[in-house]
Amino acid sequence: IISNWSENSILSEVFVKNASALRTYTSYVNNYNSSLKMLARCNTKQRFLSFSEKCKNQAGMDLSAYLIMPVQRLPRYELLLRDLVKNTRTSHREYRPLLMALEEIKVVVVYINEQKREYENLQQILDIQNSLTTRRVLLTENRRLIRESKFQVKSGKSTKDKLRAKLGSDEWANARKMNSFLFNNLLMVVEATVLSVKTLQLSGKKAYDIWREGDLFHFNVFEHPTAPDVMVLKFKHKDYLVKFKSSYERDTWMTDFKDARSQFSDTEIHMNGSIQNVDSTAVTPPPRQNRVLPAVPRSSSAIVNPTDSHPPAATERTGQDIIDTAGFGSGLGAGGVSGLAGDNQPLIQKAKKRRCCTICF
Repeated sequence: IISNWSENSILSEVFVKNASALRTYTSYVNNYNSSLKMLARCNTKQRFLSFSEKCKNQAGMDLSAYLIMPVQRLPRYELLLRDLVKNTRTSHREYRPLLMALEEIKVVVVYINEQKREYENLQQILDIQNSLTTRRVLLTENRRLIRESKFQVKSGKSTKDKLRAKLGSDEWANARKMNSFLFNNLLMVVEATVLSVKTLQLSGKKAYDIWREGDLFHFNVFEHPTAPDVMVLKFKHKDYLVKFKSSYERDTWMTDFKDARSQFSDTEIHMNGSIQNVDSTAVTPPPRQNRVLPAVPRSSSAIVNPTDSHPPAATERTGQDIIDTAGFGSGLGAGGVSGLAGDNQPLIQKAKKRRCCTICF
């Protein structure tokens, strides 16, 4: 490009023509944190550390400074084009092409940020799957982790009068400490194993036993009438009292759950045409009248995209945008999660190899 450059050449054309190729940065950005972890492990070896110091003295920068450069590249392109647009006359022949180039780079940056958040979300789900003592396949193409929370759980009272009684500190002395993983189509409440509590400080690995698990229609939540940091969790006709650290955390969790449940309902109705709500507190629909339905040919079929309805964004961010990681500009926000791209497909294939039966999905 530089060798063939002339006074008639237009800089913006270089970015417009090569914008789609810049999406190849996705794989590198997704694995950047893994590269840093590997570098930290290598730096514990004296031989590698001596070699790294020698290279740093010759090049003026260490390896970590070189690793961040590809991550910084796209944000720097965007800043460059912003400055060019700002300092170019609107009447100049390259002003409008520069605007087009800036928009193309913005699209690529948004795409890579979304794929990075997607990749990190899948990594979190895979870590949860590996921490379960029961073999369970959680990593599927349409499942997304919304939030992970910690709370205390105890059985609810049998009558409304007892349920509305004030809950003091003594009420939670023997409560069980739980972790919850709220997905867009699943709620899993787990309890840390005794083994993991003893070995967590040594190995850093967690292990959980599944306490309650089911799709979002098997659960329902209500505010406790007297305790602002307590909610009532209903699971298969049984009530449990759940205590959070604060009323804000409880309200945020309940909002995320209700939003996910609503989105899950829309998705199921879109896929199946109807859905049966298993929640006992829901209004029971009137009985269906007997009617004769027309026969449907066996050869007919319909394909519905299950990813039409996206889960709400997590209140607690699970990752950083590449602009934040690179230290340039502000983040692009925790927008909705896009469909699974080819860059993250190996994680799905890896999890599918471990499934134990056909009902795991």
